[in-house]
Amino acid sequence: GVKEKYRNIPEVLKREIRFRFACGMVFGVLFLIIQLHYKEVSFSFPCLLLGFMTLISGCRLLCCCVKGDYLCIRGICGQLETAGIRKRVKRICVDTESKRVKISVHRKIGNLARGNQVTLYLSKKTPVYEWDGNCMVCGYYALEAQSEEEI
Repeated sequence: GVKEKYRNIPEVLKREIRFRFACGMVFGVLFLIIQLHYKEVSFSFPCLLLGFMTLISGCRLLCCCVKGDYLCIRGICGQLETAGIRKRVKRICVDTESKRVKISVHRKIGNLARGNQVTLYLSKKTPVYEWDGNCMVCGYYALEAQSEEEI
């Protein structure tokens, strides 16, 4: 059943699902706190809206994962593009068997270095753009990097 399908979901996707549900609940609690303290809907409504949208996002991701409606792309990190003084990773290039894929990174990823194995989980409907002879992916569900020792 559904429990068995949930167990087969990769751990990084399960973490993303839990993160989205947790964020939705935090916004819901924040809505209640603001509503009880100020008793003004105009202050608390954005929290309710964000909580609702985040919970819907978590439900959609859970449904896609249970159905197996996602792609898994594996490759080796060939290049890191950084930005700013703190050298935050902005984009990475992953060399797959057939092509080089450029990925815009949304948040910090642990163990991300050149030569690490990268696993990218994305929707089957995610648009893939052609850019400088490479594939460009801007949206994804989850991104996981493994160092050579972890493989």
